[in-house]
Amino acid sequence: MAFQVSNQNVAMIFIHLTANAAVKSLNKNFKATTAVVKIPINLEIRALLRECPIPVEFCADNLNQQADKASVLLAQIVDSHSLKKNRNQAMDSGYVRLNSAILQSIVRDYNIYLAWMEQNGIIECDHRFAQGIHSKAYKLGTAYRGFGIKDHVVTDGVLVKKLQAGKIDPVTQSKYPPLFSDLMSL
Repeated sequence: MAFQVSNQNVAMIFIHLTANAAVKSLNKNFKATTAVVKIPINLEIRALLRECPIPVEFCADNLNQQADKASVLLAQIVDSHSLKKNRNQAMDSGYVRLNSAILQSIVRDYNIYLAWMEQNGIIECDHRFAQGIHSKAYKLGTAYRGFGIKDHVVTDGVLVKKLQAGKIDPVTQSKYPPLFSDLMSL
C-alpha cells in the first residue's frame, strides 16, 4: 500500500504477531506475587505495628510480613461476616466462628496475632470454646465496624501462595453467579 506525502512515496508495512505454542506454557508457570485481602478502611495496620509491636518470634523484625499476617487473619473475619450476611443468617451478635486448624494452616502463630488484635481493639472475641462443638467467635472492634473495607495488598510469598490455593477466580464468580451462590449455600 503506497500513498503520496509531499512528493515522496511512503510504504506502510503491517506486521502480525502470532502466538507460538511455547507461549502458552508460560501462562501455566505464572505465579502471582501479590494477593489482595479486605480489611477495615480506617485501620492503618503498619502504623499500629510501629506503635505497638506484635510479640512474635518469627518475622519479629519484618513489619511488612507482620502486617500481611495480621491482615490475612483479619480478612478471614471480614469475609466470614460478609458470607454470613449474604446467607441471611441471624446477625444479632455479629460474631463469626473461625476454626483454629484453618487459621493455623494460614498463619502458624495465629493466636499471638489474634491476641494482639484483641488487645488493640481491632477485634473482639467471645472466648467461648467447646471442643468438637464450636470454635471461638470474632467480630470487628467498635472502632472499625460500619466504616467500610479497603484492599490490603499481601506481598509475603508464603501467604500469597496459601491465599491463591484457596481462592475462587472472581471472573468465574461473575460468569456463573447461580452456581457460586449454590456453592456458598452448602
